[in-house]
Amino acid sequence: MANKTIKKDMEAAHIKNKGSVPTSTVGVSMSKSATAPMDVSNSFSGPIVSDAFDTSNTGQTGYLRGFNGKYVSSENGGQPMTCNRTTPLDWEKFMVVHNVENVYRFMGSNNQFVTRGDNDRLFCNTTQSSTYIDFWITNNSDGTISLQGSNEKYVSVLADGTMACNASNITGQECFTWVTEQEMQVIRNSSGQVSTSAPATSTTPGATSTGSSPVQAAPTAATGITQQSMTGTGGKYWWLWYLLAAVAIILYLKFRK
Repeated sequence: MANKTIKKDMEAAHIKNKGSVPTSTVGVSMSKSATAPMDVSNSFSGPIVSDAFDTSNTGQTGYLRGFNGKYVSSENGGQPMTCNRTTPLDWEKFMVVHNVENVYRFMGSNNQFVTRGDNDRLFCNTTQSSTYIDFWITNNSDGTISLQGSNEKYVSVLADGTMACNASNITGQECFTWVTEQEMQVIRNSSGQVSTSAPATSTTPGATSTGSSPVQAAPTAATGITQQSMTGTGGKYWWLWYLLAAVAIILYLKFRK
């Protein structure tokens, strides 16, 4: 009965707030246990990066890694969101916005919120404040998190790599690891990856065969490692050292006489 009341209140709040500008809170009170039942038989068992997700994550930018080891992408709002990126770039970056109690919103690098759309598929393409962009966070026992929408369903990674908010229970497909930008930098440094604000070569949204984001304009410059092109021991100006050495020898021989 409590869950039905919560759902009714949230959907009513959605109708009331439809078309309004984003606000920090929505006029709806939710009260239920922060721990949902979990099917541990198929739970994610990958590396745990982040601590428990709570209000201390508010304002953070980071990445969501799925049970398949891939990262969630906003697809720049042009199509349903996916969880199929091997190398996270700007389209895979999200900012945490706290709404109320244990309810959070996720804003993509396109300054749009993640929302439930047609057939409960996830999109990152709205600035409208409604319960459709609200997600209740469950901290799972293995260090992952699960996102529950106002329809009382969990966000899940589907077989084709797209995402929907339609799962009744938490299994592996509904488990995600929140990786902050600082943690991602450590991962990149340890693996020798180069972090840049320029994505891969694809210009077509959804062209994900390489696991990289299509070309896009980032709202902010990404921080990371700059890769330098080196030729020989002294870099691309190695010949200058030989020239200076030759001049020094000539001057030495001239003044010696």
